[in-house]
Amino acid sequence: MLSLTLIFPLALKQGHSRPNVPRILETIAKTSANPLHYLSPDTPWGNTDLFPWLIDSTKMETPQFKQDLYPGSGLLLLALSSIWVAVRKREQRKMIVFLLLLAVISVLLSLGPSSPTGGTSLYSLVHKYHPGFTSIRSPFRFAVVLQITLLGLAFFSLQSVWKWKGALGKSLSLCILLLSLYEIKPDQQTLYPMQSLIEEQQTLTKIAAKLEPGAIAFYPPTKGGAAQNFRYTVRYMLYAVNWNLPMINGYSGFFPKETIKLRSAIRRLAHTGNLEPLRNVGVRYLFVDKKRATATAMNQLQKHKGLKAHAESDNFIILELAT
Repeated sequence: MLSLTLIFPLALKQGHSRPNVPRILETIAKTSANPLHYLSPDTPWGNTDLFPWLIDSTKMETPQFKQDLYPGSGLLLLALSSIWVAVRKREQRKMIVFLLLLAVISVLLSLGPSSPTGGTSLYSLVHKYHPGFTSIRSPFRFAVVLQITLLGLAFFSLQSVWKWKGALGKSLSLCILLLSLYEIKPDQQTLYPMQSLIEEQQTLTKIAAKLEPGAIAFYPPTKGGAAQNFRYTVRYMLYAVNWNLPMINGYSGFFPKETIKLRSAIRRLAHTGNLEPLRNVGVRYLFVDKKRATATAMNQLQKHKGLKAHAESDNFIILELAT
């Protein structure tokens, strides 16, 4: 208990340095884990009846976003077997009990504001009293701590099997490991660069090299704040990563009110024609995505007296704000 006092300097520092953009609990709840996520594997054995406690992920509906948190049947069984080791071996009991408690705490924190019993959740209590927790967006990531603790618990079980009856125990340990790894092996994935993106980036980089210093904005912006709405923003950020030109509407983990207002102003730009929000943050160039902008918006922006065409590629028109 005395060692817990070491957390106070960290808590005080976070209280002074945290950004003034705390997360809303209702939003955090959507990116929290659900108890069913820990029982719904996405593995080669996930849709079989081999393990009766598994849940078919295709038939599962939860208020939270689906998270693949199942640790694997092999790892889970080995971790649970450590309880038997703790009963038999007193010298290992304290560490096993500590890891079990840490595993339970990790699961409870990963559930976020929702409590499986319907009362106040552990996350809500910590969120209320520990300043650093107000900036945490995705509590389901506490499942990482659970995975680490399960590995520690599995060690004690595997160690007992390894030492059991010499070569037989060693062979059995290797079989358990191989089966556990096979169950959780990911599907084969091929990662390759998209040639069209590379060519577009090269074209825009040549144009950007001739631009005067100033911030840039891409149009149209996202339609909302959900992460899946930023897939085009990620592409724009990739294009501009080496331009040495500040990009004012990229993706950020924090979205203060000023950022949301700016995004809204850019979204209505073709309708309102108001360039002041862009000028106020130093924007000099507007990159208009011809594939995403509507024909009406394109027409309005090109006719705007405060914007003049500066350059054009196959997919973008670069407009300069008149000074």
